[in-house]
Amino acid sequence: SRLPVFEHVMADIGDDQDIRTGLSTFSAHAAHLSHILRQAHPKTLVIIDEPGMGTDPDEGVALSMAVIDFLSGRGAFVAVSTHSNRLKAYGVSNERAVNASVEFDDLNNRPTFRLLYGVPGISHALQVAREMGVPSNILDSARAYLDRGEVRLNRLIEKTNHLRLEAEQEKIATENMRAEYMARTKELETRILSLEREKQTLIAEKRREAEAAIQEAKEELKQVINLLKMKKTGQASATEEHAEIARRLMDQLKEDSQHEARKPRMVFSDFKNGRIVYHRKLKKSGIIHSVDVSSGRVSVLLGNIKVSAGIQDVEIIKDNGPPETRESGNSVTWHITSPVPRELNVIGYRVADAIPLIDRTIDRALVDGKSTLRIIHGFGTGRLKDAIRGHLRKKAFVKNICSADSKFGGDAITIVEL
Repeated sequence: SRLPVFEHVMADIGDDQDIRTGLSTFSAHAAHLSHILRQAHPKTLVIIDEPGMGTDPDEGVALSMAVIDFLSGRGAFVAVSTHSNRLKAYGVSNERAVNASVEFDDLNNRPTFRLLYGVPGISHALQVAREMGVPSNILDSARAYLDRGEVRLNRLIEKTNHLRLEAEQEKIATENMRAEYMARTKELETRILSLEREKQTLIAEKRREAEAAIQEAKEELKQVINLLKMKKTGQASATEEHAEIARRLMDQLKEDSQHEARKPRMVFSDFKNGRIVYHRKLKKSGIIHSVDVSSGRVSVLLGNIKVSAGIQDVEIIKDNGPPETRESGNSVTWHITSPVPRELNVIGYRVADAIPLIDRTIDRALVDGKSTLRIIHGFGTGRLKDAIRGHLRKKAFVKNICSADSKFGGDAITIVEL
């Protein structure tokens, strides 16, 4: 309990009857109450023990309630101890009053001296008398004399005390559950906070990985762009040129077929070293340098360039100039207006399409006296690069093949020296 600081403390406790002065028990109590009523003020503590004793119980209780009303009206703090059920009921009905009682252990029939607020106590006179050895028949007779209204009030108070006890136990259980809930909530919040930190860490790590991947992709894209910038003719122009060359070759092959049908048939024995021949595809005259009977091919010197050709691609000239039919109105000459490219882009081509295009480009380069050719095939799986370089190594007019400088494409480009 907590109490304020008081300036006056007054008490009416015990029995101050005095035969010599003619004071009875009640007279002494009344004198004390009269003094207390005159001196009480807001900072006064008044303690009254068993008010109204020594006189008629009803009158004594009525006087006690009137005194308590007066003192509480002046603002004094009043503590009253009583066994009167009417005063207990007064404490329940008066909003300025609060009942309190000392807890009683029913199992052991003794007080626990624990002060309980809000609930009036009940008297245990008969239980105490029994403990003190009063005969049972006397106690039974006493119960018969009890006022039924008082008995019902005591039972109501006792029931109220039991309900209060159950409520306190439930309150304790609820507080324990609340404490456990708060502990679990705090643990869950801590766990959520930890997971959030882990999440942020993971997001930051993934962001760094994504940024690194994006940067790497940018670098690769930059290299590809630089590689594409190095070429002098685009993919579209190379494809268009390839289609144009293919058309011209088909026209030439058609013309050669018609010419073959018109001209007398040649025998292999007519091809000898030193004879002048005309290369139908290259539209050039040259001198037979050597003859390979087993493969049906001849080596022809076209100016300072030596090329290998099948006997079906060359024609023996009986005089010192090309046949008249080469300049006829129906012939298609090998004069391409565009210059021979020094660079050929075959990225995206299949091996079967890239090899013939490379051969035709090299043939044109040889005829025009070009000594080098750059072939752009990219990295990819390496299959196209390996096929191109393997094919070029078999060509007699290929002097050397190598990769470009690492600054200008590296293994993505093959340099051909003729």
